[in-house]
Amino acid sequence: MSGEHILLIGPPGTAKSEVGRRMNKLISGTFFERLLTRFSVPEHLELKRRFRGLRLTKLRQNFIRKATGILCYMLLATSHTRTHTHAPAVPTLPQELFGPLSMRALEEDRYVRQTRGYLPEAEVAFIDEIFKANSAILNTLLTIINERQFDNGSTRERVPLLTVVGASNELPESEELDALYDRFLVRRQVHQVSAAGACCCARCLIFIM
Repeated sequence: MSGEHILLIGPPGTAKSEVGRRMNKLISGTFFERLLTRFSVPEHLELKRRFRGLRLTKLRQNFIRKATGILCYMLLATSHTRTHTHAPAVPTLPQELFGPLSMRALEEDRYVRQTRGYLPEAEVAFIDEIFKANSAILNTLLTIINERQFDNGSTRERVPLLTVVGASNELPESEELDALYDRFLVRRQVHQVSAAGACCCARCLIFIM
């Protein structure tokens, strides 16, 4: 493998995700797969839920209260402008890609993620609808893809990533995604199998059997 990243553009049902899975089988490495959505929600609600029942300092209580208010405003402001896509109507949190925050570390005033089983520890990754990456995850995602490094709290860590297979039904519409598009040197347009192609595949299978 060259170590470069692959971008597949095409409609649903063209086996884009299968490319990532088969590439991972070639190296028997650690595989990570995720579907992104455009809508973003900060992690403060998750923090509030997990810290519920704990004795917090007044400063932390004020922080969570203000963050929750900002979130409610963002939800109201963006609910009228959301467009319908094939992706489910649920937000993509940074923790879905990079791992959840360590609650023990937060109690010690450290902002550290638990990355086991997530993108920072994957060797091959498949990210569907990659151009729906929101601002909450875009900068970190660019650093991982381009520099193979991940900022975990105050520490910058090397990641074992070999390649990312990105998939999308359409090309990026926003200029802020141009940098992400440029990270993929191998770009392919994929199409559904035609009727003639399906017949050819069936004949080949019969011949093999």
